[in-house]
Amino acid sequence: MDAGWDPVRAIRGHRSQPLVWSVAFSPDGHTLATGSADSTVRLWDVALPRPTAAIDKICQAVNRDLTPQERAAYLPGQSVGPVCPSS
Repeated sequence: MDAGWDPVRAIRGHRSQPLVWSVAFSPDGHTLATGSADSTVRLWDVALPRPTAAIDKICQAVNRDLTPQERAAYLPGQSVGPVCPSS
């Protein structure tokens, strides 16, 4: 890998070296296609969760409502009230 490049995420599934020679996103951005020297093409679901699903996961992980600062940082333009359901 070139100096200055840091991987964001490793995807594993091809068996040849180098693992992946080409990548392409679908027009809707939900699927990533990768091609490898082992003559395989793999499709990866890379769709992000709906905003409400992501918020639900955050609420479950922290087990509390978000602070006003967290709401401003992570949910810009959203309501200023509670976003996590009360326990």
